Amino acid sequence: MAKRFVRLVAAAICLVAPLGWVARADAGTTATVEITGQIVDTAMSLTLSTSSFSLGDVDATGNVYNPATSLAAPFEIGPDNGYFIPEGLAWVSKQTLGFTITSSVDWTLSYCSTTQSGTLDGATSLLFLALGMPPDAASAPAYIGSFASVTACSGLHASISGNGGADMETTVHPTYIVRATDTPHPFSATIQFTLSPI
Repeated sequence: MAKRFVRLVAAAICLVAPLGWVARADAGTTATVEITGQIVDTAMSLTLSTSSFSLGDVDATGNVYNPATSLAAPFEIGPDNGYFIPEGLAWVSKQTLGFTITSSVDWTLSYCSTTQSGTLDGATSLLFLALGMPPDAASAPAYIGSFASVTACSGLHASISGNGGADMETTVHPTYIVRATDTPHPFSATIQFTLSPI
């Protein structure tokens, strides 16, 4: 009896092992996994120091300039200035336009004029942002290379870029160029700044 019992147990083991192996193989030959997430707004913000600006009275000769009361200081721009800047008298704002950029990612800041009156002559812009220029006429000519024209938003317009992770604070001086051929007229423009991730 003992020998027969051993044979039955051994036979049962031999049957169970192959059956278990076959069951695992039949579990399937494909598998799936679900991936989830969501798109969120990038942490970005742009703050301007003011919402309005005035350059006051300007002319083609500088005769209206009063160091005590004028809102802008003039200096001459010659015809061979080495840049695509019209010849004339540039009036650089004494007041700075400051902006602060906060971004966790690399960014680009584009700017253009959504509305303009008297600041464009065809494709030629007479309105500029002087990047980092001091507001005094004596040192302004050395910074003419920092002039960035403000063009209409309907065409190509300028931009600057920077790295994310740290706040960036900078200032510009709005600048308007009066040419010798310009007749008296008011001028205005609304500049739109757009901050975008790169």
